[in-house]
Amino acid sequence: MEINLEVADSPEERVKGLSGRDSLGENEGMVFVFEQPGIYPFWMRQMKFELDFLWVRDCRVVELTEKVPPTAWQSGRAGPTRVSPSQPVDMVIEVNGGFVERHGVELGDKIEKC
Repeated sequence: MEINLEVADSPEERVKGLSGRDSLGENEGMVFVFEQPGIYPFWMRQMKFELDFLWVRDCRVVELTEKVPPTAWQSGRAGPTRVSPSQPVDMVIEVNGGFVERHGVELGDKIEKC
């Protein structure tokens, strides 16, 4: 499968991400590339649709977080839901919620053009 990815490469683009958008096309997403592997948290601030997160290290999917809802709030915390990987990653891909299931994305899948 091919995903048309928008690169969030400036600090401003990384903070904003997909916030405020109404939707994404089926094979569209946003990629965040980091110079050093780390545990980078993401939030669902001002999101209007579900997201799947593909957590990537060395061009391989190492973790998946699926169907994160747009308006979910963590119990006991003020503010939008935050998600983060359980291990260091050097790339994160955000796609529509349900993408992982519909396209059979699995741990260990290789990301081309990485």
